[in-house]
Amino acid sequence: MMHPIQDRFRTTWQALPHPDRRWVLAALISCVCTVAVYFGLWFARPKPPLLLLDQARMALSAARHADAPTYAPKLWQEAEDSWEYTVRAFREQRRRWFFRRDFSTAARLAQRTHTLALQAQTRALAARDSLAEHARTAATAAQREIDEYRAHFRDLPGSRTYRERAVRSELLLLEAQAAARRGDLLRAAERLREARAAISLAGNGSANTVRAYFAK
Repeated sequence: MMHPIQDRFRTTWQALPHPDRRWVLAALISCVCTVAVYFGLWFARPKPPLLLLDQARMALSAARHADAPTYAPKLWQEAEDSWEYTVRAFREQRRRWFFRRDFSTAARLAQRTHTLALQAQTRALAARDSLAEHARTAATAAQREIDEYRAHFRDLPGSRTYRERAVRSELLLLEAQAAARRGDLLRAAERLREARAAISLAGNGSANTVRAYFAK
């Protein structure tokens, strides 16, 4: 038994003159071909490099977590600039018709961003480890110099300026140690340099004062 819709279509088709049937058939064929071409273009469209974008984004996040902006600023800036170009190239292609998109530039830039971010992370971690070791060594040396000053010059008469330098070096050492515990290794290194300079000045100045006193 024929479906009512099929029966109605057959009746309508038979009622059409033969020339009209040819036009309708041609129109149907044209529609089918158009749809086929559209779907062919859709399935063959360039695929966006989503995996590369995610890898670049995660590498940037890891580099930021390793304090790359502080300890590897040049590489970090290059990675950030490359990421900005990547996003710009990706968005430019997304604005085009799907069959005219070309994500090759965005993919290349995403790979470059990933590489730069990994390099920045590695450089930052190495710099942090080096600064941490330097901070430990410098803190030990500064404490030893302070102890030597106390043992030799603290109870001797001398210049008030040198005694103030010695006290300042102790305060700077404490500040450096607190900065190192917070992970602020750049500030710790700076304060340790100042502490060692201050205690060196106090010790050398006091020694010169004592030698001049005994020379008289």
